[in-house]
Amino acid sequence: MYRSALTTALAVGITLLVAGTSSAAPTEKEKKLLADVSAKLLAVCERPKNVEWPPNIALEDDPDINAYAAITDKDGKPHPGGTAKMYPIIRVFAGLMSKVVEADKVGAEDRLAIIVGHEIGHLVKEHCSPIKKREKTPFLKVTFESREEIEADLFGLELLLKAGYDMDRALKGIDRMKEVIKTLGGGYSSFEGLGKDHPSWDARLEKADKDKAQLWKAMAAFNNGVVFLTTEDYATAISCFEKVTRQFPAAHEAWANLGYARLMRYCDQWDKNDIQSQGIGQVVVGGFYTRLDSIKVRGKDKKLWFDAVGALREANRLKPGQTIVLANLGLAYLLSPEGKDVGESTRFFSEAAEAAKKDTKLDPVAHAALLINLGVATLGDGKTDKALGHLDDGEKLVRSFAGPAAKKLVASFDAALLYTRAMVLAEKKEAEEKEKAINMLGQYLRVTSTRSLWWDQGYDRYADLCKAVGRAPKAKEAFKKDRPEPTRVVTGIKLKDITITLGDDIEDITEKLGKGQSSTAVQGLSLTRIRYENEGIELLATDQVLAIILVGENSPAIQLTGKMTGTGKVGELKVGMSFKDVEELLGEDYQPCEITATEVFYRFFREQGVALRVVKGKVVEVVVVRIPTR
Repeated sequence: MYRSALTTALAVGITLLVAGTSSAAPTEKEKKLLADVSAKLLAVCERPKNVEWPPNIALEDDPDINAYAAITDKDGKPHPGGTAKMYPIIRVFAGLMSKVVEADKVGAEDRLAIIVGHEIGHLVKEHCSPIKKREKTPFLKVTFESREEIEADLFGLELLLKAGYDMDRALKGIDRMKEVIKTLGGGYSSFEGLGKDHPSWDARLEKADKDKAQLWKAMAAFNNGVVFLTTEDYATAISCFEKVTRQFPAAHEAWANLGYARLMRYCDQWDKNDIQSQGIGQVVVGGFYTRLDSIKVRGKDKKLWFDAVGALREANRLKPGQTIVLANLGLAYLLSPEGKDVGESTRFFSEAAEAAKKDTKLDPVAHAALLINLGVATLGDGKTDKALGHLDDGEKLVRSFAGPAAKKLVASFDAALLYTRAMVLAEKKEAEEKEKAINMLGQYLRVTSTRSLWWDQGYDRYADLCKAVGRAPKAKEAFKKDRPEPTRVVTGIKLKDITITLGDDIEDITEKLGKGQSSTAVQGLSLTRIRYENEGIELLATDQVLAIILVGENSPAIQLTGKMTGTGKVGELKVGMSFKDVEELLGEDYQPCEITATEVFYRFFREQGVALRVVKGKVVEVVVVRIPTR
């Protein structure tokens, strides 16, 4: 049976990682290389039971970066199941052979051996068996197909060593695989891999290459940190990047991201008074949001700011002139706890703008943010015309954005542009200019979250300008949004002394919390349910935490925070609350899903990463989990 994007058949392969570009048909040299490597591996391989042997191994004329193992009938068609003889096959795609194996380069046989050995592992371990019991829910399917990939990796490495191939050169094939995937827009971190049927390469290499386990752990931590930055989970991102900098203190990328994560966490602690005292236009970092009165606001944390700047300066020392690092230093000084330092801010922003002209890898979104923030800093320095020029340059880039995410991106940039330009026009003497400012602020108030720390200031400016021209301002309620406030993805929970995050090593958690009460989560499968009754939680785990379940009255609440930087609490999810209250917080965008048992349905809010089991209108379980999208 064959694996493709359109079927959930039983074939198991490396993965349909990314679509390749067109490539030449397999060459005779490539065919011979595959035959030679396959023969050496099969010569030292145990024969599996219940299948015809050896497998049919061949190249497939397909440009994708892929390989797979499968079981067919004697005619090469998908196996019908039952007692019919099983004929194993392995196919290596031409795209994988030409872009990763590279038959003309040194070490090609070792790179190919790790690929073919992996696929042989799937056959020997019976992962492809048409009579094998398959998991019933998407969550279980992902969990155990991921484990099968690790199992096949380890088998393949053992096999290639038995056959006399070089492991280091073979593992360089995986490095090459990662490079190609990244170039073509694929790949994901080990945290993101929790929601996919193939774990990330970093997670797989950590288990396969014991001699370099710390290196792969650090790489996984770095990639996870990047994901946590995008989900605005800055505390967890900081923890990830601190691990990398401790292990590899010369890694300038880790210092750069650590500095940014610390800076954003520093911004998260601001309130409306902090923004007002800073006296700046709205910067582009995703937006600052208010928090409920029940949240303790610490204001401007000087130590955290100094830690952020220290990390950014270390990144700049290790590799001077990086556009993003310079831009973030400019932002840091604009948001200094001692008040805006426009001298240092504009200096770093200006250096970043110069570096951007030669930075061919700079993302247009980051470039637009740099120019707009430079405009805000320049305005703070009293140079109005120059500031407006920077805003105009930033807007030109914003208007070039395209793609599915462009609408939300443009809206966030528009908010900063509207607010800052309105600040300039509001200071003009002419009534016509003030009218323009009123219209801009009115538009700003409509498109911006009411939780933005700039929103109330924007409304006050709007109301004052209306009165100045003899117009009655609209009430605040007129700008109220119909939809719930967007919230950040939930990646874990906080107990009194520790944080538990999806993907954490279960050994680390049990060391902190104790062993808990363990039981088999699903009969016949190595998934464990660990209950901590005093904490009101259960963990579903293999060697990693795959799901966090909140049960019982003593379970902790999950704090929901407003999306993007400067976030505040917008509510909480907890066992016992009514589902009506949940819908007021999160809206009605959820799908039914099953986790460990069929016919036990949860309501899964994908954007927040939480699944709720509801009985008679009440929430009886809250689950932090990643469910696959397909």
